[in-house]
Amino acid sequence: MIDGNGVLEPLPLYRDVYRDAFATNAEKFFDDLVVKSGVDAEANGKTVADIRKTEAALASEEAARNGWGWGIGLSAIAALAGVLGSADAFTKGGESAVIAALAALAAIASALLFGVCIPRRRAHAKAADELRARVEGQKAEAWSQMAPLNTLFDWDAPARIIERTVPLIRFDPFFTQGRLGELHDAFGWSDAFNENKSVLGAHSGEINGNPFVFARLLQMEWGSKTYSGSRTVSWTETERDSEGKPRVVRRYQTLTATVTKPIPEYSQDILLIYGNDAAPNLRFTREPTGLSSAPDGFFTRMRMRHDIRALEKFSRNLDDEHGYTIMGNREFEALFQTKDRTDEVEYRMLFTPLAQKQMLALLKDREIGYGDDFSFVKAHRINVIRASHLAQSDLDANPAKFTDYDFQAVRGKFLDFCGRFFKSTWFALAPLLSIPLYSQTRTHENIYRDVLDHRSCFWEHEALANFMGEDRFRNPQSVTRNILKTRVVGRDGEVASIDVTASGFRVEHRVDTVVVVARNGVPYKVDVPWDDYIAVSRTTSISAKEREGLTLPEFRDAVQTNREWQDFFRNLGTDAAGAVYRRSIVACS
Repeated sequence: MIDGNGVLEPLPLYRDVYRDAFATNAEKFFDDLVVKSGVDAEANGKTVADIRKTEAALASEEAARNGWGWGIGLSAIAALAGVLGSADAFTKGGESAVIAALAALAAIASALLFGVCIPRRRAHAKAADELRARVEGQKAEAWSQMAPLNTLFDWDAPARIIERTVPLIRFDPFFTQGRLGELHDAFGWSDAFNENKSVLGAHSGEINGNPFVFARLLQMEWGSKTYSGSRTVSWTETERDSEGKPRVVRRYQTLTATVTKPIPEYSQDILLIYGNDAAPNLRFTREPTGLSSAPDGFFTRMRMRHDIRALEKFSRNLDDEHGYTIMGNREFEALFQTKDRTDEVEYRMLFTPLAQKQMLALLKDREIGYGDDFSFVKAHRINVIRASHLAQSDLDANPAKFTDYDFQAVRGKFLDFCGRFFKSTWFALAPLLSIPLYSQTRTHENIYRDVLDHRSCFWEHEALANFMGEDRFRNPQSVTRNILKTRVVGRDGEVASIDVTASGFRVEHRVDTVVVVARNGVPYKVDVPWDDYIAVSRTTSISAKEREGLTLPEFRDAVQTNREWQDFFRNLGTDAAGAVYRRSIVACS
């Protein structure tokens, strides 16, 4: 937990304190919204109960309608069979009893068809239509009941609850120029990282004054694709038959050729970037070893001993450029494995016996968090965490995810999302929180700096553009995903003019000719069609007005009553209906 020296113990802290405290705070946060909204949960519950009853009746009527539909089909088949059978029997001079039976079948089936099946189906269809209309009306009433609460949700709700639960963590309203500049100037972050990437979402903030950013990115990398083409060729050969006489035969062969060409490939990446002054000369990388999650047993112990022996041997290698020296805690060395570390003194300052103990607890945990699912890269003052649980997590707190006509559904959606948000972010931060020196080090710039530049940075602009949708910006010729990059071209107070450049690819169909030698020794040309991806782009201008602390409910109210916001839209030649709000920033194209 937190000892007398202020050292964090992330695993027991989450298990024994923060998990339940966060759940309590999330419930209180939700209950406060309910009180503010004035929504009558009991009345909504009655409306939803009526909806469920009507839906059950509707399902029953639809089943009956479908059942009588089958009855119509079967009776129509029986009637037709009776008519055709009796006519055929009469034509062929069949027995009168057979003809009469078939005629009776046709008459009975027709009576069922027109006297029972069709009327019953029509009655059930009419009842289903009436019930469907009733459901729609009841749902409209339920949506109306829930509207005051649905409009109160905002993007930063999970972050605000985390701040109430863990005062050490602070989130920014949005990713600012000041925060990005801090990462650049104080910790050596480079924007070269963003090449061929577009930010889909970012959550920035600080832990005890040290900055962090959770980022979800869309990235493009060149991959390759193998295309194939074929051609059937023939030739004649002379051979002798079984009697030894010469004969001419034609041989056939299908020739296949392939070519490999570049193709753009798109994927998403989510990572945590953290700046800290501790151990500024140290660099290392580590990846999950699989040992932590392996089942206890003979083979796992054998592998552990094998890995430890390999590390000991590597430690004795005096030619190693990094100067790796294994530490006394062999289990930590085997599970955390950082063979490329560059500074043994700073590494030991960082990973004290307490840090090793806490890191091992994280790696070996199979019940509370996610265990050893993370990579850890330290590059001087910058730390980057990637975790498989983060890649599968949803950190996009779009308020639309919580809205519903059912009060209990809204409550469940909100509390479930917030709980998963906290667990995912906490255990991404946990490897950093496990290192006491990080918790005890506060950057000089944070202690003495003036007020940061609170204008939004290009990371936030890219996230905003992606939220607006890449289809709004793509070149019409593009047939692939688009990487959206932004550039501020002008500012007037709170309003920024931003160029959004969408980069994708159009396709030109090409044909390569490959020479393939057939079995007859003759070379043939085989055409192989392939797709040539040619870069295309398009730049679109948008305007963004940002106001730190502006909530979505406040914005919705302001566009109706505030002259300043109305003038903003009027000057742009648009209205609020065409605007997009995201995390205290409003954008129009």
